[in-house]
Amino acid sequence: TRGDLAGADKYYQQALAIQTDGTSDFALTLGNLGLLAQDRGDMEKADLYYHRALAINENLAPESLDTAQSLRNVGQLARDRGELDIAEDYYHRSLTIVERISPGSIEFARTLQALGHVALKRLDLSTAESYYRQALAIYTKLVPESHSAADCFNDLGNIALTRDDLAKAESNYQESLRISTRIAPDSALIA
Repeated sequence: TRGDLAGADKYYQQALAIQTDGTSDFALTLGNLGLLAQDRGDMEKADLYYHRALAINENLAPESLDTAQSLRNVGQLARDRGELDIAEDYYHRSLTIVERISPGSIEFARTLQALGHVALKRLDLSTAESYYRQALAIYTKLVPESHSAADCFNDLGNIALTRDDLAKAESNYQESLRISTRIAPDSALIA
C-alpha cells in the first residue's frame, strides 16, 4: 500500500539479496534504501546506504547520471542535517557531471533547484532565486505541467514572501496551485 515504508524496505532488502554487489542495480537499490531510511529519520543508516551507493557508482562510472544522483542524495542528507557547506559541495559535484553529459536536462534542473534550497536556507535570496529561475526555465521547456515546475513556483513564492513581496508570492503560489490541481486534482498536498 502507499506509504508502507516497512513493506518497501522488505522488498528492497529482498532485491539486494538477489543482486550482485558492486553493480549499478545494487547501487540503485542502496540509494532507494537510503531514501527510505531518510524518510524514517534514520540519518545514520541513510548515510551508510548513500555513501555505499556513491562508492559503487563512482567505481563503475564516475561521470554518470547515476553518480550525479548519488552525489545529490548525499547532498540532500547533508542539507537536512544543516551541513550546508557539505551539501553545496556535493550538489556542485553533481552539477559538474550533469552539466557535462546532460545540460538542460531534468537532472540538471533538479540539481540547480537543490542548490537553490541551500542558498535559501542561508537566506541568500538572490542566489536562491537565480538557481530556481534557471531550474524553472528547464522545467517549463521540458515538463511545464509537472510537480517539479509546481515546486519551483512554490520555491519562488517562498522567496517573494521572505522579501515581503506579497503580490509576487501570491502569484507564484497560485501558479504552483494551478499546476498541482491540474496534474493531481485529488492530491492531499493541494488541500
